[in-house]
Amino acid sequence: MKLKLKTLKQEQFEVEAEPEDSVQTLKEKIEEKYSHPAAHQKLIYAGKILENGKKLSDYSLKEGAFMVLMVRAPKGSAAAKPAASPAPVSPTPAAASPAP
Repeated sequence: MKLKLKTLKQEQFEVEAEPEDSVQTLKEKIEEKYSHPAAHQKLIYAGKILENGKKLSDYSLKEGAFMVLMVRAPKGSAAAKPAASPAPVSPTPAAASPAP
């Protein structure tokens, strides 16, 4: 069966899958065809996040079913790194008293 996928960036894909395929298998097919790492994918169908260990048939997916594909950025990418904040600077007293 053909499944339709859409990302949050409005990219649209079609993937061929079998009802007995697991969600993990579907993610691997998406990775093979579109280079989105399976470990970074979340598939959403009918408002539910699909679990890797379940079969597509567990979600009653049918030919032409529409899903949302969310792909998170890999760790270490520029988008994922927080901006470095400078260390706080302690003010020094303006008039230091001389040592006796």
